[in-house]
Amino acid sequence: MKYLRRTHLNSKTVTGRNSVFVDISGEVVVDSPYSLLLPRGDNEHQSPDDSTAPTYVNGMIRYNTETNQFEGYQAGAWRSFRFKEPGKIDLQIIGTGNAVETTFDLGFNPFVVTAQSGMLFNANQIAKNLIILVENVFQVATINYEIVQNPSSGPSAPYTPGVYVVFGTPVPMSKPIYVLNGFDQ
Repeated sequence: MKYLRRTHLNSKTVTGRNSVFVDISGEVVVDSPYSLLLPRGDNEHQSPDDSTAPTYVNGMIRYNTETNQFEGYQAGAWRSFRFKEPGKIDLQIIGTGNAVETTFDLGFNPFVVTAQSGMLFNANQIAKNLIILVENVFQVATINYEIVQNPSSGPSAPYTPGVYVVFGTPVPMSKPIYVLNGFDQ
């Protein structure tokens, strides 16, 4: 009969406690009532700038001292963890219908990706993270409207470069268009 022993990672501790070990299944176990201190550093330390630095792999975690956020390496980029606190949701009026126009400037660029997230979004994803109302009627993304960068056609073309909400039909006369965003922050 052979007995399996734990592989202790801290066998030479001052206190004599062996609270960090690798169990039989290969899992690293921190068996302590105290806390775990994660690696930490600013944005500059996210990406190695020399060949001696480690290669980052999906699943790593750290604390960013510049942004004061916990972050994980996911899909090839560092992303901040999200907690249960509600984010800031913005409400804005982007225009009023005139029974002719279908294209309205969104007033902000949801395609702008922060360096920290490194994630790319397409127009359909962005449209589904907005709530758009014409007066008090909800509009459904990809059915009633779509998000378009630099539209080339429409009743008032040409349009200045930007991000626009393009409705399938003209917005009725004097109906305000409300946009709620910030749900994905």
